[in-house]
Amino acid sequence: MRGQQGLRFGLLIVVVGVFAVSAVFSYLRHSETSESLAMVHKTSAWAVSELDSELLKFTQTLELVGLGARNQEQLILRFDLLWARLDILQTGSENLEVRNLAGAAELFDQLMTLLQQHEAAVFALQPGERQQAKKIFNAFHPLQPPVRELHVDSFYDPYQVGLDTELPVNQVGFGLSMLGLLLSGTVLVLLVVRESARNRLQALHDDLTGLPNRKYFNELLRYSEINARYQQTRRGLLVIDLDNFKEINDTLGHAAGDELLIKVAERFRKCVGPDVDVARLGGDEFAVLVEGTVDNHRCVQLAQKLCDRLSHGMEIRGNQVFIAASIGVSLYPDDADTLDQALINADIAMYLAKKDDGVSYRSYDPAMNAKLLRRRELSEHLRQAIVTDQLSLNYQPLIRLASRQVESVEALLRWHHPEYGYIPPLEVISIAEQYDLALELNEWVIASACKQSVIWQSLGLPQIKMAVNISPAMYAKHDLVGSVSRLLNKYGMDPEQLVIEVTEDTTMRDIESSPGILKGLRELGVDLALDDFGTGYSSLSHLKQLPVQKLKIDKSFVQDLDNEPRDLRFIRSIIGLADSLELEVVAEGVEQQHDFTDLDREGCTFGQGYLFSRPRDAAAIERILREQQLGQLLTHAG
Repeated sequence: MRGQQGLRFGLLIVVVGVFAVSAVFSYLRHSETSESLAMVHKTSAWAVSELDSELLKFTQTLELVGLGARNQEQLILRFDLLWARLDILQTGSENLEVRNLAGAAELFDQLMTLLQQHEAAVFALQPGERQQAKKIFNAFHPLQPPVRELHVDSFYDPYQVGLDTELPVNQVGFGLSMLGLLLSGTVLVLLVVRESARNRLQALHDDLTGLPNRKYFNELLRYSEINARYQQTRRGLLVIDLDNFKEINDTLGHAAGDELLIKVAERFRKCVGPDVDVARLGGDEFAVLVEGTVDNHRCVQLAQKLCDRLSHGMEIRGNQVFIAASIGVSLYPDDADTLDQALINADIAMYLAKKDDGVSYRSYDPAMNAKLLRRRELSEHLRQAIVTDQLSLNYQPLIRLASRQVESVEALLRWHHPEYGYIPPLEVISIAEQYDLALELNEWVIASACKQSVIWQSLGLPQIKMAVNISPAMYAKHDLVGSVSRLLNKYGMDPEQLVIEVTEDTTMRDIESSPGILKGLRELGVDLALDDFGTGYSSLSHLKQLPVQKLKIDKSFVQDLDNEPRDLRFIRSIIGLADSLELEVVAEGVEQQHDFTDLDREGCTFGQGYLFSRPRDAAAIERILREQQLGQLLTHAG
């Protein structure tokens, strides 16, 4: 082995020596001309190469912004770099040779015109504006082939300089010089070709997993689409997104996240056949291109197989990790006219699969576009509705079962859209969380509830507490304690009159910080209620850490009391648990007289439901409270 290495090293020294002697001889004969030509060629070729690269990066970023996968700052950066590369080529004597190539000057002028025409549109483009992004993309895309061709010409078109000049030549020396240059040049060219192939391989593959990257996958889509049209065959596309990858990254560290991605990629490789290509598009997102015999059944089976493979736990740095994925499926040409559009459709289906609880994969349906368009439109209108007070609150009373009097009300969000009509509260919250409106929406609800509570107190009505639900995004991503403190001070509401309701699942999203957040609210004097209790997976030890005062039994368990035979064991267990922790219990969904009787007999503290009152507007609640002052009870349950 050492002998072979020494031989290769010696051969390299000989090649370099021959090349050096030949180069010196040539330099002595043509030093000034060669140096000038080399400098012009390198500078010009490099500049054209950078222009080609920046145009490709700009159009790719443009597509990703249209999909909402890149932000506006990244697009503007790519736009500015493309403009700068073009400026370099259009000015300076060192790039004169490139400008003299056939069609180069016209191509540069055409590209500069496009940049000037679309500058305002690029700077105004927002993530997710797919149609506008596609419009700009279609304007620049036709220039990519001629720019690529100019790139090639700038490297390989010889510069015809000084060919008519006769120089005295030493034939023997010149022959030896040319022979040395030929031999050593051949060896160096082979080395360059090998290194170029290696660099291209690295440029088209993901460094971490070894899978094809997004650039390679996009090229693969173009070639596959051409073949599919020629062969009159289908292609299948799957977009895969890991569901809880961020949590693993945050809890176990980025090194563990990288190890997980490597193992996931390996499982994907083993799942697919020879006519299936897997790529990593970036982050925790993968894509699969299915060729050969393709139909929706085969693609769905593959999606099921991938989900099943991922469901098996894997060992990551001494921890047993379980990962799940959401997968979108789309067919070409059934679902789209191009494979690029099919990829977008698969991404839409994947997004909806991620939003639907219990669904791991979805096949694309044209109605999905309408659904996403509706959500995007509602998000824009919701932002305006928050600012202009187009939302409203209704209030549902909570009754103390022993006295049958209203002791608090729960504020419930209502939004009547001028076009779509009544929008369910859960959908409003989902849209707010998706489009980063959770802070604004929750603060509007808290502020409106505080204002109404202060108004009722100023009217001399019986003092009742105001309960407000907090969305998961507000709880986990924003300063909930700071927001509540600021709004209480702003509207002059007594903190003891406010109840913050958080679902059991919400507290489980971040077990480490949940007790601290709730403790901060308690220190303000605010009461706390654990909503939808019984539907989550919190442990007794976790429950003991939470400084809550109330447990709200989910209405599904109360409604089970209507079934025969009646079974009170679960309700009884929750009430017993609450008693041991010195917590009050609220039963939601009380609709029947026998529900009231059973819950009162079991020692439940509060009831909430249609038996007592539906959600009412502020004026109706005021009437109920005035009637209560006169001794009239809201319910006549016995």
